[in-house]
Amino acid sequence: MDPYFKCKKVKGKDYITLIYHYKTKGIELSTGIKCLKSNFGDGKRDNPIKKTDADYIQKNEILRLFREDVKRAIFNLQTNGLSPLAEYVKLEMKRFKEDTYFESKIKLAIDRHPLLYVAQKYVESEVAKRTSYSRSIKFRINLISTFIQKEYRNELHFRDVNDELYKRFQNHLVSESYSNATISKIISQFRQFLRWAKKNGYVSDVYIDYHTSLNTNYKPIIIIEESEIKKLYFFNKFDFKQSKQKADEIPSYMEYYEDWPNESYIITEEKTETVKDELGYAIRDSKGKIESEVPKGEFNHFTIFEVIKDMLLFSVATSLRYSDVINMRVADFNYKTRIFSIFQKKTSMPVEIVENALSRKLWHKYTYGKSSSQFVFPLPCKAVLSTRHHYLTYVNKYLKVIGHHVGLRNLVDYVKMSGKVVDRGKIPLSSALSFHIARKTHATLANRRGVDAYSLARQLGHTAKGITGRYVGSNDDKLKSLFDFVFEDEKKVSNKEKPNSILSTVDEDLKSQLSKLKQMLDEGILEKGVYDDRVELLLDKYGFS
Repeated sequence: MDPYFKCKKVKGKDYITLIYHYKTKGIELSTGIKCLKSNFGDGKRDNPIKKTDADYIQKNEILRLFREDVKRAIFNLQTNGLSPLAEYVKLEMKRFKEDTYFESKIKLAIDRHPLLYVAQKYVESEVAKRTSYSRSIKFRINLISTFIQKEYRNELHFRDVNDELYKRFQNHLVSESYSNATISKIISQFRQFLRWAKKNGYVSDVYIDYHTSLNTNYKPIIIIEESEIKKLYFFNKFDFKQSKQKADEIPSYMEYYEDWPNESYIITEEKTETVKDELGYAIRDSKGKIESEVPKGEFNHFTIFEVIKDMLLFSVATSLRYSDVINMRVADFNYKTRIFSIFQKKTSMPVEIVENALSRKLWHKYTYGKSSSQFVFPLPCKAVLSTRHHYLTYVNKYLKVIGHHVGLRNLVDYVKMSGKVVDRGKIPLSSALSFHIARKTHATLANRRGVDAYSLARQLGHTAKGITGRYVGSNDDKLKSLFDFVFEDEKKVSNKEKPNSILSTVDEDLKSQLSKLKQMLDEGILEKGVYDDRVELLLDKYGFS
């Protein structure tokens, strides 16, 4: 149970004491702080003394530091393999201060915390935020803590942080064969932690000016070449809908999920529809947001490898990062301008992405029949952004498996530097596949195909340098046709088979679907842009695009 404060009358006066219980025993520790009971609030809060007390700011700060001391005593006992029994905590507290400490030495209290204790507090704070970086922070701080425990036996204070410490830690990481790029990130995380400790009052000042001199600019740029993009797109053996065998036959995708239990490889997604008014318009609140949506009782089914492969291809087509792809909803596409409009998570800046042949095909596949607020790409996890962000670890793991099954065997450069030791060679693309490669692929292919620098910078969400962006015109036509190469073979076959008159060969099923769409347009159920989009999709499906 966490320590908490209590207002207690002692010899006719009200004093604040701290209560600590462990198992069946507890202790009361005097803080030496006087406070009228009427000015005392919730003892579990960080600021238990109310503003009605004239000295509430100073007293609350003293109490906060006192509770931190008790928590530090508990931490020290546990670190040394001892149970934090009440009597042990009391003995530890005697080591920290004298009886008059809080009256005379409050100014010195800020610099008394050992570094390991504050590191634990930092991790707890960051993990509580549940961001996509929480796991990385926890991993890096654990490496730092392990080093301190080994080299300094837990007795390291902020005053001991200097160039020598940084260099020893850096050399330790090199000896553990971490790459220079990873070492640089870990040391950067260490400095970030030290800034946090200073900002949150655990230390008055600390040395944070050290920067590693290791070479970190050695990684080759790896991309997915055009032939491999085609191979990825047309590989449909993962697809749930592709398996059209007889009832007693095993679906073709099963060969890739032999070790997966209880159909955990299937993603089931229920479609929803927007609640509309009597005129057929979506009901919105004062801020323009759709008020409610209801389940349609219709479901989409995909396999995990199918969705992750298509997400990678969509990132290749749009240059969007993983954090933006998983955040995309059906409403993020303007069917009139054919533009994807989003706010990038990393930069918090708006960006407009021009639609092309590849992004159009994938968008149709995952948005057909969905409501505007649904996520475009379903994942086998909770439909909340924090959980979807954490799924990136699995995505990068599965991408290597997908690349192996698809046959992405083109060799790419592999380079790793640890200190001055260089390890280099050639590995198949499948072994190097990660989501970030998609963004690099988009930029490289756009550059090769002559997309101007301004249009590419805008597509990537990079800030245009200088005043050039105001005067240089952009060329969206090249962006729109950037991935036409994927479907060149389809168009050749389609053009050969296409008769002189389209209407003469359109079968009854297509006629019926086109007629239904026209009726929905006339009745105002579909907007013109959505209607045009669905017609294009049908014509494309039947080879008339």
